[in-house]
Amino acid sequence: MSAKVTLLGRVTDELILKKTKNGKDVLNFKLACRLSNKTTGFYDVTAWGKAAGTIVKFSGKGKKLWVEGELREDTYESNGIKHKNTFINLEGFEFCSDRTKDDGEDFEDQFPTSLFEEGSD
Repeated sequence: MSAKVTLLGRVTDELILKKTKNGKDVLNFKLACRLSNKTTGFYDVTAWGKAAGTIVKFSGKGKKLWVEGELREDTYESNGIKHKNTFINLEGFEFCSDRTKDDGEDFEDQFPTSLFEEGSD
């Protein structure tokens, strides 16, 4: 059983493409997303292969990105302490408009408020 996640947010830092020991491209980044209660959530995302390279090439810090993926957890032990890291394993993405209020409607404001309210239909 897997949990699918879809997020719309902004990349929080400069993107750095890395390679695994096997030579596969990997990108780890954080996405800042506005929550329904007007707070911000920060989510770890991991992209692989061509998707990782494309995101690095055409996105960057502060850019809007829509991501979809599977929620995963890594557990590891360091200095006798167990750690758990929850992240989104990227399966799809889209670059989003970076229009500001000066240019017109902000992208997130194009959706009805009910989409961001908990328990709405």
